[in-house]
Amino acid sequence: MIAIAGGLGLLGIAALIPELSIVFLSIGVILIAIGIGYLAVSYGLFKGRGWAWSIALILSYIGIALAIVSIVTGNFLPIINLAINIVIVYILYRPQVRAFFGKSARAKIS
Repeated sequence: MIAIAGGLGLLGIAALIPELSIVFLSIGVILIAIGIGYLAVSYGLFKGRGWAWSIALILSYIGIALAIVSIVTGNFLPIINLAINIVIVYILYRPQVRAFFGKSARAKIS
């Protein structure tokens, strides 16, 4: 929801600043698309869909990698993001959670 709200905000800013409207418009549309994608994954997680489990793991691993790169380059703010993504991966690999999503004990991302 935050990505969608941010995207809508940028669309509003694009209307106010014509010189940068194409930049704000592009970023706004991308943020709205990302927000809709996250809503779809959230719905899939809520309903116990296996595809949502896989996508959530992929997104968490990407978040971990990006946070590590940011930390190595000197930005320590993503430590919170890193911790959250590690907790998400840990929770998704719990046996009860795997069973909820129909994944076997040795489930791989698929």
